[in-house]
Amino acid sequence: MKGPPKLREILRRQRQDSECGSDCPDIDFVYDDSDSYANDIAELYTYTEVPEFQLNLKAFEETMTEFGMTLQWMTASPNTRKTILMKLSDRLELTSKLLRMKAARAVLYIALGCWGEVQSDAEQQEIARKNCILLYRNGIFHIFIELLNLEAE
Repeated sequence: MKGPPKLREILRRQRQDSECGSDCPDIDFVYDDSDSYANDIAELYTYTEVPEFQLNLKAFEETMTEFGMTLQWMTASPNTRKTILMKLSDRLELTSKLLRMKAARAVLYIALGCWGEVQSDAEQQEIARKNCILLYRNGIFHIFIELLNLEAE
């Protein structure tokens, strides 16, 4: 299973806990408006399932291959990153649902901190923050809102 190291450990423990029946200790959970970043991400991928990580990475890699661009976001120059975002934004507005959804998954891979290219949870968290700011500044957030509205209709 791939994913950020701490997330892998949380998911592994959850799987083990679910297999041990009623003798397992309860999961420590605090009811609050929000939790730590790592716990919120772990919860998100517990509900959407771990294969989402792989689907997003695969979509990113396939889309970059189609664009003839680097498969590594982290090693790309700022100009290359901007070009990638412009090409992805164009794809998000295509009529082909398959291409739109693949581009959306590629954007999610970027927004979630390029987990396939980082070495630690802290690095993934910092990259996710920087990437989300970059996505917002390049208009991807607004395109996603429009895409969500389109898909809702």
